[in-house]
Amino acid sequence: MHIFIWVNRWELCDAYINNTISNNTGGTNGGGIYCADDTSPLIINNIITGNSTSTFGGGIYCTGISPLIAYNLISGNSAGTAGGGIYCDNTSAVINGNT
Repeated sequence: MHIFIWVNRWELCDAYINNTISNNTGGTNGGGIYCADDTSPLIINNIITGNSTSTFGGGIYCTGISPLIAYNLISGNSAGTAGGGIYCDNTSAVINGNT
């Protein structure tokens, strides 16, 4: 399962993600989870493993948001440039208790 959260300026959406996200490939960013544009997702208690992307955020990619990323198992993800597990750009992310 690949999860994509994107919100345009007319619609706001916050998501609670609690899942197994494995063996996905993202085109450029966010192999497992891609979150963007003024959302506040709760990414809690997931297994995020074996995901990949050519550039940033093999497991999780976040840009322009305020995510809580907590108590996840994040392993075996890869990215061609940076952030094999997690890559956050222009965020106020809270990252806590992940392994």
